[in-house]
Amino acid sequence: MLKIRNDELYQVYKYLIEINCKLHSHLNQINDEQEYILAKTQSKILNFENEIKYRTRKYYNLYYKTKIYKQNIMNRVQKIQTLAPNFKKYVTDIVNDTRIIKNELDVQLQ
Repeated sequence: MLKIRNDELYQVYKYLIEINCKLHSHLNQINDEQEYILAKTQSKILNFENEIKYRTRKYYNLYYKTKIYKQNIMNRVQKIQTLAPNFKKYVTDIVNDTRIIKNELDVQLQ
């Protein structure tokens, strides 16, 4: 009877060892999968952050270029508005055959 009991205990011990090995194997597999998923997620987050930085820089570059172009256009419009009366007078003088000296025109244009 004692021998049967020892055999049963040995079998139970053997099963426990098998179960423990399988558990460790599954735990290692789960840990590997978690590390893989974490690395992949961190990589995607980093790519996303870099994409946001790139697009933000691109937006600001376009914004400031647009601002500069707008300012250049406004400067040209203002220059045209200041030159328009002088040009109108110049054309009127030519049509009326009134001679204007080039130096006078340069002074008027500035």
